[in-house]
Amino acid sequence: MNQSKIAKLRKDKSLTQENLAEKACVTVRTIQRIEAGEEVSSETLKNISNALDAVSYTHLRAHETRGNL
Repeated sequence: MNQSKIAKLRKDKSLTQENLAEKACVTVRTIQRIEAGEEVSSETLKNISNALDAVSYTHLRAHETRGNL
């Protein structure tokens, strides 16, 4: 996953890592790991995409698979 996409979407929505973690029901450490480029489960990706509203899970997953996220 291209971690810069998640970080950009988060920042575009003026969310801190803490805010996003709370909205996505994940830990701040999980957000940090994702933004550092570590792998993410489908369930976590779905939670984050829901928390970011503007991007669908399917869209994120498709770009992740192609390496275009």
